[in-house]
Amino acid sequence: GGGGFGGGGFGGGQNVHFNFDGAGFEKMFNNMGGFGRGGGGGGSFGDLMGEFDLGDIFGGGGRKKKGGGAGRRQQQQRRTQESPSHQGGRQKRRTQPSPSHAVHLVFEPKNEAGVVPLGEARYPDSTSKHGWLMLFHHGELDEVTQRLADLATQLSSTLLQKAKHNRNAMTFRVGAVDCSGAKKLEFCRSKLGERTHIPAFATVFNGNTEVVRRALAGVKQLHDHVTDKLLFRVRADKLIEGVSSILQLRGMFLRAPRDRTNIIILLLTDKSRTSPMYASLAYRHRHDGFLVFSESRDTKKELGKDLSVKKKYPQLVALINDEKTVERYEGSLTDSGSISAWLGSLSKKYLKNRKTSARNR
Repeated sequence: GGGGFGGGGFGGGQNVHFNFDGAGFEKMFNNMGGFGRGGGGGGSFGDLMGEFDLGDIFGGGGRKKKGGGAGRRQQQQRRTQESPSHQGGRQKRRTQPSPSHAVHLVFEPKNEAGVVPLGEARYPDSTSKHGWLMLFHHGELDEVTQRLADLATQLSSTLLQKAKHNRNAMTFRVGAVDCSGAKKLEFCRSKLGERTHIPAFATVFNGNTEVVRRALAGVKQLHDHVTDKLLFRVRADKLIEGVSSILQLRGMFLRAPRDRTNIIILLLTDKSRTSPMYASLAYRHRHDGFLVFSESRDTKKELGKDLSVKKKYPQLVALINDEKTVERYEGSLTDSGSISAWLGSLSKKYLKNRKTSARNR
């Protein structure tokens, strides 16, 4: 049931861990039904990776363990009692699960899928770097929980691979909260509300938890839902502002406090939509002291000419105290980790006294 992880016969213990590696990792996705391509048919993991653009800075876009290993370790654990009885010379085998051994879901720390096990002590708050998709589960691996765990692992694995296995560069993070037991359940209810059925997905931005109430059948739909929430949060908090002229940039600097260094991060692009990657970067570095992240959807490249940016679009630059002092990002614009490191170096160089404390989550 559940169209999830195949393979049984795991022995020992009461926890079901999730683990797949090498060929088994891809085989699992190849054989999985109902979660690729919007909920219809399986498709390979490679197909899943190419099915939708997780977003780069160009615009648009809709577990690492020592010695190898895998994202989630799954052991389907059942005790069976087999008693042969003969009917008409044929042996009949009866299989019964042991009622004393419940099957539990466990996401191990630093699993290769990048799904982060979290609880009350480490739950994201307003200072956390990343936005989150959170899977709240009751610990028991029933059919619904397994299906949602499959979706969470697929999505996190894809995001992590797109980020070149740099967890800090993921567009958003994926976490799992175990709600088993009275104390844990009380915490989960404080985040989800009393009426929310568990297991459930929720997004977390700025420490605010919002239950995903739409029925999302596939990884793409789940990804698009979270990125829509990310883009909304960035717009609502005015983390990215649109600019179309040099006069707007000058106005931003004139309104800024004069007793500190002011930096505007500017993306020059000819695309019509804010990319999830750029939104994610603005969100992750919102506590670093920059005046604002901005973007110019400059199809005629007029602003680029005014700033003496003559290279092809897109271009990412930092304007320091005025529009005349420009530092250009020279790396790959598809490498979120490299861009994030560049932004971090700017903050450390110019804004080290203004950077507020941010948790690395």
